[in-house]
Amino acid sequence: MPKAEYRSSIRSKNLIKEAAIELLAEKKWDKITVTDIVTKADINRGTFYAHYSNPLAMFKSIEEEVVQRIISALTSYPILDVLKHPGIMLSQVKSFIENNPKAVRVFFSSDISSQLLVDHKKHLGDYFVQQTREVPGIQDRDNFEIVLRMMLRGILDSYIAQISGNMGNATLESVTNMAEWLSRNAFKPYLPIN
Repeated sequence: MPKAEYRSSIRSKNLIKEAAIELLAEKKWDKITVTDIVTKADINRGTFYAHYSNPLAMFKSIEEEVVQRIISALTSYPILDVLKHPGIMLSQVKSFIENNPKAVRVFFSSDISSQLLVDHKKHLGDYFVQQTREVPGIQDRDNFEIVLRMMLRGILDSYIAQISGNMGNATLESVTNMAEWLSRNAFKPYLPIN
């Protein structure tokens, strides 16, 4: 059983992450130092190093939390339900973005997000493909998996573009609605009927 984390430890991690996210609005991630973070968080260096080995490890931890929340949303429903009704998952992604606007906007519009997200896009695609292989009755499985990977990458890239302000006047609501419509129609020909 994992050891319970003390409140002071959770508090200091939160202070570190909040400081790092604020700093991302001011400078590039690879220019952010431990000194910058501990000064902004008003903690000592030892506290930082008690949790992270360096700023990159801390940023990876933030990203991992976001990815875990998304995966948690994905795994809370049977995969076939998500494929037939993608709005189930997309509404949770939208809620997460709405409930964490500053952190999400700063983090995903920084230059670190594109570097860190490449592996997670592949991991997410692999996860979905693996889960769908357990679903009987999927038609033309090879082409379905291509469509599935394309849709996932396209949706993730669309959310990142909207969050970063690179999607013109598209709102989070419109991106979510379009992603749901596209997904539903892209998957429909491959899914079992029942």
